[in-house]
Amino acid sequence: MIVVSDTSVISGLLQSESLHILQKLYKNIVIPNEVFIELGQLDRALFTQLFSDWIEIKHVHDSKLLHELSSLLDLGEAEAITLAKDLKADVLLIDEKKGRAIATQLGLNITGILGILIQAKRQNHVAEIKPIIRILTEKAGVWFKPDLIGEVLTIVNEN
Repeated sequence: MIVVSDTSVISGLLQSESLHILQKLYKNIVIPNEVFIELGQLDRALFTQLFSDWIEIKHVHDSKLLHELSSLLDLGEAEAITLAKDLKADVLLIDEKKGRAIATQLGLNITGILGILIQAKRQNHVAEIKPIIRILTEKAGVWFKPDLIGEVLTIVNEN
């Protein structure tokens, strides 16, 4: 399975001390160079957790698509979407609304942090996701619509 990630998903899971969930769910993650650079702006202790054999950095090849997307999105999102297309990824991990819409228009399968947490709970990789969501919103600065959080917690029977 080929899984490409944008910055926000990895950053949020790192800051909520839940990065291990990605490895349990997907075994390997591929990120583009720009995502690695953006993640480098995190706290050093967090950043060093990315140096592992299950996170691979790859360069984007479709420069035309990258150029088009770069005028619409930030460079990390543009590279992640382009890399996902280049590699014919099974899934793209992305949270930003505009990036998700464009990725979907390009035929990519997407999921974000909340989808990952639902999957992790269903596969018994975590006992509860409510505490992780709390950390994401209170400490990592991730914002979700309150109704969406309610829906997610209902799905996993934590409301």
